[in-house]
Amino acid sequence: MVLTVVVVAAVLVWIWTIRRVVINTSTTATLAKTTTKEPQALSSLDRSNEKYLELPLPDSEVKETREYRAESNNLRVKQDAEEKGSTQASRSTIDGLETNNRAHIFYYSWWGTPDGPLEKRYAHWNHDVLPHWTKEVNDRFKHVIGTLHQPPEDLGTNFYPQGGPYSSSSPATIARHMKEIRSAGIGVVVLSWYPPQQADSNGDPELADPLLRTLLDACHRENLSLAIHLEPYKDRTAQSVWSDADYIEKMYGDHPALLRVGPHRLPLIYVYDSYLIPYSQWQDVGGRHEKKNAVYLGLVVEERHLGEIDQARSFFDGYYTYFAAERFVWGSTRSNWKRIADHARDLGLISSISVGPGYEDTRIRPWNDINTRPRDGGRYYRESFRKASEAKPDYVSITSYNEWHEGTQIEPAIPKPGYNDYKDLAMGPEGYLFLTKQLIEEFLS
Repeated sequence: MVLTVVVVAAVLVWIWTIRRVVINTSTTATLAKTTTKEPQALSSLDRSNEKYLELPLPDSEVKETREYRAESNNLRVKQDAEEKGSTQASRSTIDGLETNNRAHIFYYSWWGTPDGPLEKRYAHWNHDVLPHWTKEVNDRFKHVIGTLHQPPEDLGTNFYPQGGPYSSSSPATIARHMKEIRSAGIGVVVLSWYPPQQADSNGDPELADPLLRTLLDACHRENLSLAIHLEPYKDRTAQSVWSDADYIEKMYGDHPALLRVGPHRLPLIYVYDSYLIPYSQWQDVGGRHEKKNAVYLGLVVEERHLGEIDQARSFFDGYYTYFAAERFVWGSTRSNWKRIADHARDLGLISSISVGPGYEDTRIRPWNDINTRPRDGGRYYRESFRKASEAKPDYVSITSYNEWHEGTQIEPAIPKPGYNDYKDLAMGPEGYLFLTKQLIEEFLS
């Protein structure tokens, strides 16, 4: 991808400006209203490395993506219905259902509705249509860019949730989510989290840290554990991330559902967009402390991020890949997963390879269909798990339970005019929960 210094510079500028936009720290600013855009609409797509989604692909990569789609249409992964034996994974059983701490799933608590206990308004479901980074493309979509979706019929998602839009602060919703996650054989909920009074650029701080103990309680009731997915926020530094871990330990360290790993039983924290902070700063902060306060995983987007995280081993303990779109970035390209996992093993680090059922975000980014990855009746998901199994990582992390904007969710979806659904899986609205349980059992074997 890097052909010239000019291209490298352009990519770096682009990366700095897009996947979840820099976070707004002020609740007042978060709730402020404008005539063209309602800041209450949170955005999973506001994350800074969203830029990778918008990077203009060279003709060769466009051709490769099209060839990939053609290949995937013919892909048929062998289904093994054989009874599986015991594994060495850490497992526990509740009501006859197994949960496994090697299987993680990314979870988002930013969804809001007018009847929500905390937010009292739509959040995320009414997400605005995001601009492209070039004027030429923006001109083609100028009639929709910046407009808000209008729930409950018109959502900023390509699939429609069973039961319609919901509030992440609803106790009934939280309870249902944790039951569904547990039923899928997953052991660890990886919560998208911001420190107190922080949120994404359109977010509501009430749907972040204030929900953490409630979610921990719900996880505990279902025999699940909870890890942290630490999001970017304004003025985030290596030192502030370390302080965030201290805060989590102080406020929630007594909770039995908080996942602890390693010989020192420390909280597990996935650090999203870790590459935005120079790795020399991570190394410096980690080197100043005699003892670790958490187990940190850094995000691998580009190949070079492996080496950069290696150089900051006083802070980081391993890697994860997050993205569900095959060939979208280096880290999400399945053929690279074994190298990532092997590299981690060689250095005594942790690897978490992220798999997903598909990708589609065109109701938020109508110009981004090049990155759509059709679900293909579950075959895309099966192949993703198969390649992860071959890599033999420490964890498999599923993207996602409910990142509806990007169409990576396994949460039940229903047929509705204008939306995609799971009918090609032929297992009903809950089909991806059933399929996930099967794939996790195969992964453990």
